[in-house]
Amino acid sequence: MTEFSFRNYTGIPYLIGHRGALELYPENTLISLKSAIEMGIEIIEFDVQMSRDGELIIIHDDTVDRTTDGKGFVYEMTTEEIRLFDAGTKFSPSFAGEKIPILDEVLKLSASSNIALNIEIKNGPVFYENIALKIVRKVLEFDLRDRTVISSFDHEALYDAKKVDSKIKTAPLSVNRMHRVCDYLRELKADGFHPRWNYLTEELISELHDNGYFVNTWIVNEESQFTKLAEWGVDAIGVNNPLKFKKLTEHD
Repeated sequence: MTEFSFRNYTGIPYLIGHRGALELYPENTLISLKSAIEMGIEIIEFDVQMSRDGELIIIHDDTVDRTTDGKGFVYEMTTEEIRLFDAGTKFSPSFAGEKIPILDEVLKLSASSNIALNIEIKNGPVFYENIALKIVRKVLEFDLRDRTVISSFDHEALYDAKKVDSKIKTAPLSVNRMHRVCDYLRELKADGFHPRWNYLTEELISELHDNGYFVNTWIVNEESQFTKLAEWGVDAIGVNNPLKFKKLTEHD
């Protein structure tokens, strides 16, 4: 498996499809992720929670209420129960019958392409025992370690991921300014940093790069924001509609 360099030296940011392409398709579904891949972007991002029977479930919220026709917490339901819900109709009736995927399905889809993965561990306010361990083992099973970065707002989960495999790439998510961020990343044994876009400055990106870290940011909706971050040298930018920004990443 060819290794993907999350540190981007091209001067043109990678595009990260946020939950696939959530402006165009029902988020975190196979059709959303598959369509994002077909758009020719470099990275897809998706979220992982865990069911009552220990399956790794691709969904952003800790309940199914917002994105499906069901109700209830993911951790209180079995995989079989979760798979009964329609994850497409609330977005558009044309996607009726779309199901909530499990991690195996997404990794199988990814393994048949050259896409890189940003797997976000959703740990909190519901905390899942051994979720980092299970995710890393699945990534290794599908031979996708060299194309995967694991991110989370639960930074302890990233430390747990490194305990399973020291070579798995990790990057903490943040919406807050952090004191001596490079020192913190070293302590966490992280490989990169995933702050919200308006946290970043050109000086901080330069400092992170000088210390060997890649910088992936999110969620950018305006072309002016995208262009500024590109000029500052950010490595990758998460977007809700990859097609909107594809032209800004095309080489002359």
